[in-house]
Amino acid sequence: MLSWFSRKRPIDLADKAHIEFRFSWLAEQIGWDILRESETWTPLKFSWFDSGISEEDAQVFVDMVADSLPDNESKFQIVALPQRLMPGGEEEGIEFHYDFQSVDPVSTPTIKVSRNVMLDRCMTMAALVQFVVNDYAGRKHHDFLEYEDRDLILALFAVFHGLGIICANGTLKMTTETMEQTHVSRVRYVGAIPAQYFGYALALKSWLMGEEPGETQKLLRPDAGVMMKKAVKYLRSTGDACVTPGDLRDDTFGKRASACVDDLTSESAQIRLLALWTVEESEKLDDEKVMSAVVESFHHVEPDVAGAAKYLLTKTRVFPTQVVGCLQASLDERDDTFSSVAAKILAGQGLYTDHVVDYLRYLFRHRRRADAAVIMSELVMKQGMTPELESFIPEFIDAAGRLVAAGDQPGLFAALNPALSKLENLLDLIRVHSPSSTDVEVEQLVQIAYGQDPFEFDEPDFGEDRFVIR
Repeated sequence: MLSWFSRKRPIDLADKAHIEFRFSWLAEQIGWDILRESETWTPLKFSWFDSGISEEDAQVFVDMVADSLPDNESKFQIVALPQRLMPGGEEEGIEFHYDFQSVDPVSTPTIKVSRNVMLDRCMTMAALVQFVVNDYAGRKHHDFLEYEDRDLILALFAVFHGLGIICANGTLKMTTETMEQTHVSRVRYVGAIPAQYFGYALALKSWLMGEEPGETQKLLRPDAGVMMKKAVKYLRSTGDACVTPGDLRDDTFGKRASACVDDLTSESAQIRLLALWTVEESEKLDDEKVMSAVVESFHHVEPDVAGAAKYLLTKTRVFPTQVVGCLQASLDERDDTFSSVAAKILAGQGLYTDHVVDYLRYLFRHRRRADAAVIMSELVMKQGMTPELESFIPEFIDAAGRLVAAGDQPGLFAALNPALSKLENLLDLIRVHSPSSTDVEVEQLVQIAYGQDPFEFDEPDFGEDRFVIR
């Protein structure tokens, strides 16, 4: 009943926690002072952009953005080109191009912009900000670019420097096409981060700084503005955030990492989720006390929390009683999303092999061949070819053959590689139990098991490292 009156989160739990976690982390990296002192850039500041952008105006804008970043010595030259002269020409439709790897430290790097897109001022401004921020982060904070979620980090980096409104307003592009005498409008993402994320990040910034969000909301495009309005109300009424106004200091991330064991049992789903993420970040995966606490989130009511706990169990190398019991229980649940992972872990550790064999039988019966082949290979490596496992040979060779036919090289390698030490015996058994297998098929299994490639794949040619917005 009380849940009827609780305020609903404006954004999914995982997205909300992710934004707040990286917001706090970024503050630790570059300091809260950047957030306090940065000037907020608004479209109203650039009156010449009312109807498209000229090459000269774009140059003025990019110079202003570059000069606003602390200790930034980079300069850029804007070159507007017809679409046919852009890298990739008319076919690829690349609208912005900047080759990060070939920049000469002495010369001024060039940003090529298609004249077609310069009619869209919001998109052009947002893209140019992304170029400048990426270049700056690459030079001053190179490690930012090494994270898997670097797109979010760079987006929040722009928010910290007052560029959030411009980025939010340029994340979509609308095009109109004619199909069978009908005009069709298409909307597609240009940036990697949706406008709603910027809306939430701007709301978080406003709440932390004690600012009134009214003017910022009015300048945002509708979806980002609505998100910011809802988020500000939610944060003010609940205070439910991983970072609070009281945390405006440089040790927030370190404090959270040291307290992660206590937070793993927090009643707050968001704090618990953040703590689960912090376990891997703070290199506590091999701490038995920590992993025992992780298990308590395995059946959490919030799917994001339970999923994060299960993910950590696939990364740990310590298996206290609680962890092993949790993995064993998951086999009985027949949960497609995790049971096969638990079976692979237990098989690789040589634990509860009877339960794993029962689960293996279930997988073959339900034609989940790829998972079954990997688990069987792990069991063969640990305990040899038992009579019970030998009975699965026909199903195993069928699974391997299908992986060969599908050209699934990673899947086949995962299915055979753990059993390398038993390979000769395994192949003999395959010939006995599956006489219909040809020597060519067996030879392919041998090749893939020893790391050779029996398939013919063209090596992709990525060419120069482009930062491309399509």
